[in-house]
Amino acid sequence: MKKSESLMKLLGVLVIGIVIGVIFCNSSIKNQNNSEANDTFILGSSKYYIEAFGNKCPYVNKGINDSDDLYCDQRILKEDQQTGAKRVVVKSVKEQFPALKSRWNNMIFVVAEPRQLAQKIFLVSALLNTNAGINGAYSFDSQSDELKKLKTSCFPQSKDDVKLSPDQTRIACVSGLDGGPYQKIVVHNLLTNENENVVNLPGKETLEGNPQEWGGHAEVVWINNNKIVYAVFDHGSKKSEKPLIEYRTEVVK
Repeated sequence: MKKSESLMKLLGVLVIGIVIGVIFCNSSIKNQNNSEANDTFILGSSKYYIEAFGNKCPYVNKGINDSDDLYCDQRILKEDQQTGAKRVVVKSVKEQFPALKSRWNNMIFVVAEPRQLAQKIFLVSALLNTNAGINGAYSFDSQSDELKKLKTSCFPQSKDDVKLSPDQTRIACVSGLDGGPYQKIVVHNLLTNENENVVNLPGKETLEGNPQEWGGHAEVVWINNNKIVYAVFDHGSKKSEKPLIEYRTEVVK
């Protein structure tokens, strides 16, 4: 390869790296570091509140210690536009979805509010204040005031490995198979509830820059609503921090 071609290739990598650095902080899942189990959102002309409750819930009573028998639940309230009074529309998230009872901090929070769907938002469940992965996906419809669970396999090992498109209609999930290296990117369409397999790397390549680091180690960003850029590393290297091979782009249908 000519010297000028090598320089151009290096320049291209640097430019993409700068783009990733600028966009990365805005591309991850909303509220991924939320230390509280309370949230608000607006659908149409209505305002809603996700509120934690429970006698032994640290998100309600700050004086509770970790050594206590902790338990938290959540409910969703709707605010009356004229009086400001709140009424409960979902009494108990964990009674509706008993699997969430497995851990006291297994809570739901808002992940996307697509402008195309003025009456619907999307939520996920995860263990708050940990790097544990997403364990459920949900939608809330203001026309019926119903919280429903979605069927999707787009569950990464870490909340930090979920990347939201700029229009908040699709999520790019980075994952591995059976505990193996991260080699797969799946895009889940929130509007259609369908998955698209976008990237499947061969055995000697990985999306992990540092496999020993738990969470946030995959560099994937949305350049626009139909294209992602991701970093590919050398999985065959014996170094703990895998050498960067290159940045690649992929068009999402």
